[in-house]
Amino acid sequence: MSAQRSLLAIGIASLVACADRAPPAAPPPLRPASASPAPAPAPAPAPAPDAPPPRREDLEAFVRAREAFFATDGTVARLPPGENPPRPRRTIPTAGVVPVRNVARIEAYAFNRARDRFERGPHCEVRDEPFTREGRTCGDVRLPIATLSPDELARVTSLLTASEARLAEMKKGKHIVKRAVVRCGFDPHHALALFDANDQLLGRIVVCFSCHEWLVLPASEATGGGEHAVMTPDETTELRAILDAHDLGASLFEDEKVREAYAYDNARYGWRDQLTALGVARRKARLARSSSGVATTRRLVDLSREDRALLCGWLADDVRPSLARTGASHGFECERGESWSVDYGEAACAERPLTCTAAVADVEACLRDFLAPDHLCGPAPKTCDGLLGCLPGITRHRSAELDSARSASRVR
Repeated sequence: MSAQRSLLAIGIASLVACADRAPPAAPPPLRPASASPAPAPAPAPAPAPDAPPPRREDLEAFVRAREAFFATDGTVARLPPGENPPRPRRTIPTAGVVPVRNVARIEAYAFNRARDRFERGPHCEVRDEPFTREGRTCGDVRLPIATLSPDELARVTSLLTASEARLAEMKKGKHIVKRAVVRCGFDPHHALALFDANDQLLGRIVVCFSCHEWLVLPASEATGGGEHAVMTPDETTELRAILDAHDLGASLFEDEKVREAYAYDNARYGWRDQLTALGVARRKARLARSSSGVATTRRLVDLSREDRALLCGWLADDVRPSLARTGASHGFECERGESWSVDYGEAACAERPLTCTAAVADVEACLRDFLAPDHLCGPAPKTCDGLLGCLPGITRHRSAELDSARSASRVR
């Protein structure tokens, strides 16, 4: 019965993760019957005082730590060429049980899920993290990569062993409660890679602390069957503690802290294009430390596709991160009749050759001050004088083109 209750708790945790509300309180325990009259109830204790609101200093530190986590600085993508060589191909069985007895080393990774595929590396999707299919480390992995201590290794493998034991115990009673699979978005930022003594990859655990789910490969019924499945509270607590011990930022994804920090950040710094004065100053300071990685003396017309991908990725992930998070393309129409289309996605942005002779340094200086759509419709900052038609992923449409597009839309 205890095993059933343990896995039922997983289902309850999944509802909390998606519904964003606490489960109902458990009923009070029943008293045994007695011949003597029940004693008079004790006076109800005074309600506990509300927890003090988080201090502004704590929220500010949390917001800055989250911002640093999602920055591209300090990631594998920023390593010099040649410093991320492919390792021997890492093949993991798609099904089976992780051979915990053979695990000799565990590496721990944090990654920021950069939107741009050029930053992550080709073939580096959620199920592939933290490696590409060619054996390289994904570009969005944050450095340094941690190696767990022997005690931490034992704690991780014990979670897998306990999961298999729970399922085996339930099968004896012929009443199985499977792990819940919640369709509320699997957005992981941490992973564990398990190796044997010969440095061969035995398995991976990809963890999403914001949705309290993991993806364990090889896939067994006990750990989720190859799906991202809800973790038990013990699994969540243990993995968060291990990763935080190596400064990998697992606590940056605790639900309550994220909600508090999000409200604080919006109130203090503004949101998207409605930035406060403090928000504008923070943005400038952040972008002053950031660049696309393309040689600043090169002309836009001379850039290769790889250079354009770097520039487009920087524009999408650093310059306009809020726009990049909301979708691929957007359109703006100005009161004076000009029309613009914006697409920072690599497929459209990096593939489109640039015809301007402006230097990358001038374009980056403009983009550090750039706020679409305000600056597309004017007045643009002085750093963007003569450059609005040269920005990657941004296309100005003439009135005739716009009328033609509208007519074609009406015919369809």
